[in-house]
Amino acid sequence: GVDLNLDKFNLSSTGEAGTWAGSVQAPAEAKNITISSEAFLSNLNSSASVFHAEDKKLLSAVFNPSLCDRRSEGDLFVPPPTNTPYLSRLRTLVKEETKIQEQRKAYFFSSKFATDNVGPLFPMSWTSTIEFGGEKAEKASLLLREDLAAEEGMLQQALESAVPTFHKVTEDGLAFLVYRLGSLEVRATQGQSGKKSIGAVFSVTSSTQRGSSTGGRDRPSAKETDKIVKVTEYVEKSQQGASNFQYYVVFHTEGGNLILTEKLADGAVVWKEDPEGLEDRNSLAKVLRSAGCNRPGITVFSLKSPEAGSASLSPKHFAHSAFSRASGEPREVMQRQGRPRGKMMADKAPELVMRMRMMSRPGR
Repeated sequence: GVDLNLDKFNLSSTGEAGTWAGSVQAPAEAKNITISSEAFLSNLNSSASVFHAEDKKLLSAVFNPSLCDRRSEGDLFVPPPTNTPYLSRLRTLVKEETKIQEQRKAYFFSSKFATDNVGPLFPMSWTSTIEFGGEKAEKASLLLREDLAAEEGMLQQALESAVPTFHKVTEDGLAFLVYRLGSLEVRATQGQSGKKSIGAVFSVTSSTQRGSSTGGRDRPSAKETDKIVKVTEYVEKSQQGASNFQYYVVFHTEGGNLILTEKLADGAVVWKEDPEGLEDRNSLAKVLRSAGCNRPGITVFSLKSPEAGSASLSPKHFAHSAFSRASGEPREVMQRQGRPRGKMMADKAPELVMRMRMMSRPGR
C-alpha cells in the first residue's frame, strides 16, 4: 500500500505542478492518486487537524458546506490541484470573498443599514420590490450604544427568549439578525456553529418622540404634591457589587413624569426624575410586578421621604419596600399560598403525636 502520511501534508510546500505529491510522502508514480474524502474532510472539521492553520483556513473557506456540494461526492471526491499559480488564484478569490463578508458585517452593524432597504452588498431578494400607497413608514433615529454592546453576557441572555424581527441568511450560511427589545435594537450575526455574535446595540427613537417631551427634558419637573398613579418594580443583572441582580422601582406621576428610585450596592439611595436612558434600561430588565396607586395621600413627597429603618435594608428589600409603600401590596414579591409552612406544621403537631402513640402500642 501507499503511505500518504497526512501528518506532513502542507499546501504551502507543494512539489510537482498539478499533483498532490508535494510534501506528502509518496512515490513519484502516486502523483495522480486520489486521497479519500473521509480523510480529507475529517481533517477540515477536526480541531486536531493535520493541516497547517493557514491551509485549513483556506480549504474550509473553499469547501464551505453552504457554498460547495463537493462534500456529498463521497469516494469520487478529488481535492483541488496544488500548483502554485492555481493556489495563488484560489487565495486571491477567497480574500476577495472575505473582504465582501467583512464589508457586509460592517455595514449591517452601522446605522446606515435599514431592513427595508438593505443596500447593494446584500442579495437583492432581501429588499422588497412592492411599494404600498399612502404615507411612508416613520423613520426612526438610531443612537449607537457602545456601553450596552460591551455587556455581552447580559445581551446574550436577553436574546435567548427573544424572536428576531429581521432574519436573513447569505449564500455563505451567515445569518443576519435584528432584535427589538423595547426601545433597543440589537444586531447580531450567527454562523453555522449556532453561536450568535452581537455587533451593535442602538437606542431607537421615532421622529414623534424626538419632537415630544421624551425623557422628560421638555416636561415640567414633578411637584411634591403630584400624585403617584402607577408603580413598577424591575430586576436586572447587576453591574456592580457582589449581588447578581439589581432591583429598582419606577413611579409614574399624574403629570407624566417618571421617577426612579433604588439602593446601590454601596448603600447610596438614588432618586432621579425622568433620568436619561431609563427606557433603554427597562428594555433589558424584567418587570417583577406593576400596580396602580389608588390610595389617597400617595404623592411624590410621601414617597421621597425616607421610611424608618430603610437604611438597614438591602437593595432588594429597599425596592420591595418602595413598591409596597406606593401600591399598598405586601413587600414580598411572592408569598406562600395559605398559611406559612411553620404555622401549618405547628397546627398538625398534636395530630402527629397522637398517631405516633397509636403506632407504638403493643400489637400494632
